[in-house]
Formats: sequence, structure tokens, C-alpha cells
Amino acid sequence: MESMEASLPGLDCRFGWSLLNLHGLRQVLNRIIDRCQTRIKEVRKSRTGSSRVEEKNSGTSKSHGVAILVNRELVYRNLYRYDYVMKAKDSDTPLWDNAVFLSRDGGDFSAHIAFRRWPQSSASLTSAFWNYIALLRPIKQGVPRIILRGVRSAMRDAETFARTIELEMPNLRLAVYTFDCQVPAHFTLGFALRGVKCVAVHERLSSGVSQLAPLAAEILVTGNTNDSQACMRSPSIAVRECRPIGLWRRDLFDDALRLSRTNRHVLTTPKRKVVVLPYEVKNEVWETSIITGVHPVSSFLNDIIELAQERRDLVFVLRAKDMKWLSDPAVAAMKERIREEENIRISTDYSQLAESYRLCSEADLVIAKHTSLVDECMSAGIPCLLHDYSENYSGYAQSIIDYLPEKSWVQSRHDLKAKVDLVLPPEDSSPAPAPVMNDFIDESLSFETQVSAKIRRFLLEI
Repeated sequence: MESMEASLPGLDCRFGWSLLNLHGLRQVLNRIIDRCQTRIKEVRKSRTGSSRVEEKNSGTSKSHGVAILVNRELVYRNLYRYDYVMKAKDSDTPLWDNAVFLSRDGGDFSAHIAFRRWPQSSASLTSAFWNYIALLRPIKQGVPRIILRGVRSAMRDAETFARTIELEMPNLRLAVYTFDCQVPAHFTLGFALRGVKCVAVHERLSSGVSQLAPLAAEILVTGNTNDSQACMRSPSIAVRECRPIGLWRRDLFDDALRLSRTNRHVLTTPKRKVVVLPYEVKNEVWETSIITGVHPVSSFLNDIIELAQERRDLVFVLRAKDMKWLSDPAVAAMKERIREEENIRISTDYSQLAESYRLCSEADLVIAKHTSLVDECMSAGIPCLLHDYSENYSGYAQSIIDYLPEKSWVQSRHDLKAKVDLVLPPEDSSPAPAPVMNDFIDESLSFETQVSAKIRRFLLEI
């Protein structure tokens, strides 16, 4: 693939161009169709469920001084809630009574929470399509047209957004992004035009080094000092200042740790527990993905089955992002193989928030494809191994995620078994010494503990 760098004042843009084969074209068309269908559902939902509640809150919208931006809903995949920036618990100072939540399509919010849909920009599927087509055109001297078009479009959308804020929320003084990389950049520009201070909470350490999730904010609350430095260096992140406060989801882990320590005496098995995080399977659109494709996920699970057969003294608990993969015909045979193993269990309880954190808090070891939950596990002192290979690749994630302990990465089946035996020696062996365990944890990943309360205090101070 040919690549090219283009520099503009204040921007560092990197783009790649390549011709599409028929398989790639089919994937692109599938994504465009999926996006159209999703957009239609969003519009229908916003015209029915959202409008009724918004009408109830519209009378107070102009008094809002704080806007808290979420993506879809307050709850992310039954893992956690994004209203942590407002909660008052213990000795915290109660936060704003005049805050409003802004979400992409209204979301499923409680009646007592004021919310609005994101102000709509002029961007459309048509402009997105032509921007995509521009990538396929021959590159001429100077700045590629797509960059100029993107800058022009962003400024137009920012000015429109600023006018909307001026008319509908004139008293707004602070905007908080709870999921930094999912908020359009023109929101930040629009807030700046209105003199609204914009603070984002860095959701994932990996986005600071991967350059795959662009984000923009005035102040970025980061996990640690190294995270701050990575974000300031990243060409895909535009922030004026970074504040290392900690990983806010580490608090969920601490809560689960306290609960698991209280209830350890009621555990039903004396065996040591290994929690396995295969992420998820996205077969329809991302069938060739090296992370969520059927083949790499099946390869990962096959390694876990072989490991479980060799280590009957351990119990393995599989916990994916959701239960959809269990009904995917492409992994039906793998599912049956898993259920034949008496020391492998599949976690199917997605009714409780933070269930993944509870499981990991009870784990003696976590084996995973890289996910932000691994960062939080390591920061809490839970040893982790990162499965970073398949039948036709190795070392992919490690080449990008450079902040985790080197020895925690696994690049072969032999390496996986050897490191599991090192962290959790067989029953007739001596326990792993502390220096060995330190190779698979990193408590410095979170700058502080009790992070949510400190983020709330920081927001009050500014």
C-alpha cells in the first residue's frame, strides 16, 4: 500500500491509498448498507421515544450550565454507567443540578435525567461517500483534496454547532466527554467558539498509542503520566493539556475486589480460576479481522481448550463482550467442544452491571486478546497474559500497545503453556515468587485509586 504524509498548520495527517479487490468492495458495500439501516432506526427512535422525554425537559434546557456527552446510552454493554461524573457518594460534593446529558440519539435514560440528542451536523452519507471516493483518485502535488474538504466541513459544522449552543443552551460553561474518541471533533471546535471549557476523560490507554481513534478536547484526563505523554505526541489526538488522574474504571475493579474478598469463603470450587476474554465475534462485517474474525477467535479458543485439557487443576471461565457469539453458526462446533470440557465454563450472566469486573477480581490469572479490561486488571494486581497470535500472524497488538509488560505478551502455543505454568505452577510445584508475578502486572497504569471521586473534584475546580 502506498502511503503519503500531508502537513497543514496545526495538523499532522496520514492517509493510505490502495485499489479495492472484489472482496474489499463487498465489505465496503456491506458497511454502507449497515450504516444506512442503522441511521433509519436512529431517526425512527428519535421521533418516537426521545421526543416525548425531550419535550418534558425542553423548558429547562436554557438553564443548563454543564453538558455531559455520552455515545448511545448511559450504560455501555452492561459493563458500566457513564453518569459517574455526576454521582455524589461518600464525602463527595454533590455536583450540578443543572446538568444535561447529550447523546447521539437520545438513549434509554431515566425520566429524572435531563437529556437532549446531539445537535445534528450537516454531514451526510452523500458527503461521506464522496470523501471515500476521493481516496481512490490519483494523488496530485500539494494537499490532497480530501484534507481540504475535511477541514472546510469541520469548520462549517463547528460554526453551526456553536450557533445551536448559543440559542438552546446559552448558559453552558462546561462540556464533559465521557467517551472521548466517540465525540465528533467539530463539537470541540464549536464549544471553543462559544467559550465553553471542554474536558474529556481518556477512555482507553490504547488510543493514546494506536493512532486509530482520533479525538479532540481542551483538557484530557489521562490514566498516568506516560499516557499523558503518549497523547500529547499522538498525531491523532488534539488536546491543549493532559491531567493524569487515573483510570476511572479501576474504581469498578476496586469495588468488585472488595466484594470478592468478602465473599471468597462461599466460592464453590477450590480450583484456581483463569478468566478468558476472547473479546467477541463479528462475523458479518469483520470476518477477516485478526481480532474479532471467526478464524482468530476460534484459534484462540482452541488454544484454551488444549490448555484446559493439560491443566485439569485449573478452571477456565470464558467471558465475551456479549452472548451473540454463542448463537453464531460459524462457532457452533467450537462451542460444543468447549462444553465437553468439565473445567471450562461459559459466563452467560449479562443482566448485572460490571459482571466482567467481578469475574476478573476473583481470577488468579486473566488470558485475553488485548482489551482495556486488561489494563485495569494489571493496575489492580491481577496477572494477565495477552494472546497475540493466530495461524498466520504474531506480534500484531504488541507492536502497537507498547506500555504493557513485555513478558505478558504471548506469541505461540508453547509460550502460552510455559507462562501459564510460570504464573500458576502445577499443584505439586511451589507457588510463583513475587518477582515473577511482577512481570505480568503493572500497578502504575492507573495514576491514582478512587479515581471517579477525584475526577468529579477536578471538574468542580475548573
